[in-house]
Amino acid sequence: MKSFPYNAVITGYDEDGLPIFDRAIDANEQRKWTSIFYTNGVLADNGAVQNFKVTASSSGMKVKVSSGICHINGVIGIETNQRELSLEPSEVYDRIDLIVLRLNDVDRTLNLFVRKGVAGVAPVAPKLIRPNEGESGDIYEIGLAEVFISKNSTQISGSRIKDTRLNNSVCGIITNAINNLNTSSYYTRFENTLAEQKVKFDTWFNALQAVLQDNEVTAMVNLIGKVNSQYEVVIPKSGWKANAKGMYELTIANSNAAEYEKRPMWFLLDKGTTAAEIEAEEEAYACLSRMEFTNGKIKLTCKKDLPKVSFTVLVVLSGAEMVHNSATLAGVLSYEDLVDKPKINSVQLSGNKTLKDLGINELTEENLNEFLNETEVQA
Repeated sequence: MKSFPYNAVITGYDEDGLPIFDRAIDANEQRKWTSIFYTNGVLADNGAVQNFKVTASSSGMKVKVSSGICHINGVIGIETNQRELSLEPSEVYDRIDLIVLRLNDVDRTLNLFVRKGVAGVAPVAPKLIRPNEGESGDIYEIGLAEVFISKNSTQISGSRIKDTRLNNSVCGIITNAINNLNTSSYYTRFENTLAEQKVKFDTWFNALQAVLQDNEVTAMVNLIGKVNSQYEVVIPKSGWKANAKGMYELTIANSNAAEYEKRPMWFLLDKGTTAAEIEAEEEAYACLSRMEFTNGKIKLTCKKDLPKVSFTVLVVLSGAEMVHNSATLAGVLSYEDLVDKPKINSVQLSGNKTLKDLGINELTEENLNEFLNETEVQA
């Protein structure tokens, strides 16, 4: 019976004067033992730790690959740094590239690579390099993501990166090989559900595009009511002060704010010229939680974070009057002011409603177990 690891003891020397150890094992034997206990793949994500997740870079034809730990045929790979990989643009047709972890036994390396696909009218991702069943080979790859590259594109879109780490036939999550967790069925179900939701979204979006005109913001407002006036307001990144509630406030003068009796809505206007600038403006806009219009002034509120850059919003005033009891009007219409509130089981969603009020049975431990058992059987 073989057992290890132990510290080897020198039992003698060979004809070249090199020591002979009694418990020495080579790399192939170690790899064989490791493969007995662990499957190929990457470690599962754990909160903020995302093992070898592929995302779009902020600019250019590049992707970022997070740090991580992987296992391929007994070889352990540990990447402690985030890596950035460059992809070639596709000029005439679309193309799908593959981001892989490649084990190379000749070079004795395990590293990240971009497998360039073949451009075409209906492109497909390149096949992974692996030896045939029962054969040996020097190269073995596992796939991390498929990257769709549109023709004539100069930027990788995050929405066109398909994460394949959960697909056992391509990559998979490292598990105990004796009790293998096959995630392929979950991956297939997820893909099918995602495809169904995409069809629903495309149907809705196409219908919306048919309604919208050249100016999307103005057209959307026209769906709600006639536009009375609109103007731009620059929201600065400085000058904010904390209030007693722990939020941040800033009041700026604006002569147009005198029209506070109209229903105001606001939309972010991208002024940036690069993807990074636009992303910074969107992050700053997300900090803004409230705009209050008083006579000649606009009061701004950020609940938690402050904007890191200045940004511009388009304030639109519709022609409809709003009934209010004070000289201050919130920048968005209150839910309680809605005339046709949504309903569940013919019960209007207003005030504090319980599940029982809405005719919905509460989820018990027994119901949850039944649902999980049914899901397991269907899988």
